[in-house]
Amino acid sequence: MFAFIVGQLEDPGPPTVLNCRGVGYEIWVPERNRMRLGALGDLVRLYTHLAVREDAMTLYGFPSPREREMFRGLVSVSGVGPKVALAILGDESAPTILGSIRTGDATQLTRVKGIGRKTAERLIVELKDMAQGWGEAPREAAAVAGAGERQELYDARLALVGMGLSDDRARIAIDAVEPAARERASVEDLVRLALRKAVT
Repeated sequence: MFAFIVGQLEDPGPPTVLNCRGVGYEIWVPERNRMRLGALGDLVRLYTHLAVREDAMTLYGFPSPREREMFRGLVSVSGVGPKVALAILGDESAPTILGSIRTGDATQLTRVKGIGRKTAERLIVELKDMAQGWGEAPREAAAVAGAGERQELYDARLALVGMGLSDDRARIAIDAVEPAARERASVEDLVRLALRKAVT
């Protein structure tokens, strides 16, 4: 129903609230991503998944389409609901946890709250093929720094690619930022400023 939602950060939550032209959307975001959304009023883009039950409709949001697909893969496994999937993706060691599906390490998976041995084994059996790229840096983020490119610009470009922009779109958005900011702004400020350019 919703591919993504772009709005101003009204409340980091949980749940996170984005103000999109006067409409507030409650979105459940993995903890490690939620803590990095930025300051109140910042423009945020989240790629969303709508879960529909008899008694509720719940939006889940992710910084990139890739993480959304991971979430969808996780909840497709019997015994893994949205809360457990969010706990996996929201853990600071998420790349290691996700990589353990690829390598068949059930013990690592059982360290996540809500995952027992049987569920861990089901995750490995059902998602091993899908998880071949999990736990690794997204392929799209394999951009290289341009000649003379300031490190902060390069890091901001990688962050934008990680949020779902193509490398070309990320370059264009950063190039649209005022020259003074491009020369002095931090990575976080560059990402915020570039996102504003990308969605206008």
